[in-house]
Amino acid sequence: MENISQEELPSKKEVYLFTKLSENQMKLYKELISKVLSEPDFGVNKNTYLNMLMQFRQVCNHPYLLTGMGDEKAPGYLADLIKNSGKMMALDKLLGKLFNEKRQVVIFCQMTKFLDVLQAYCTLKNYKYCRMDVNTELAQREEQVEEFTKPGSDRFLFCLTARTGGLGMNLSTADTVIIYDSDMDATMDDGAIQRVYRTGQKNPDSV
Repeated sequence: MENISQEELPSKKEVYLFTKLSENQMKLYKELISKVLSEPDFGVNKNTYLNMLMQFRQVCNHPYLLTGMGDEKAPGYLADLIKNSGKMMALDKLLGKLFNEKRQVVIFCQMTKFLDVLQAYCTLKNYKYCRMDVNTELAQREEQVEEFTKPGSDRFLFCLTARTGGLGMNLSTADTVIIYDSDMDATMDDGAIQRVYRTGQKNPDSV
């Protein structure tokens, strides 16, 4: 197989977006801090810190990861889904722009539970998507990749966890990568990006 050097690939631009917490996120964040500080083993038990860190990450991604998804058929659910998370508000604006530009987007996240949030969002927005996590069977993974990458595909989004699929997965038809939340191991994010920015990529990439 002929190797293509990094110089022969189209250009890649990385942009970092910073958002504020929503009002609900800030409320939950403060409640978690108060709860942790009141723990009798605070400052002694390492697991207390690890549990606190995971809950803070969930709150920062979307409050529904802690509070539950609620009734997806309820009136105004989509608006609540978006406005309850600062990241989701930014993501919604970004995806609206990319959809109008007829781009193809891959979204990576760290938590399988957040894929449920994304799936509900995509369904309500009428965005056609593929979804993959660690529990997706091999045959279904291959079908999803084929559906997304085939010529003239109508799939706007491919939503998956960063550690799913391995480096052999080729999603190079996409021209945009969104890392919704970074892995604690930065090399995992780099590996995720390489599934799009790789041999076969013909378009300039935005990350």
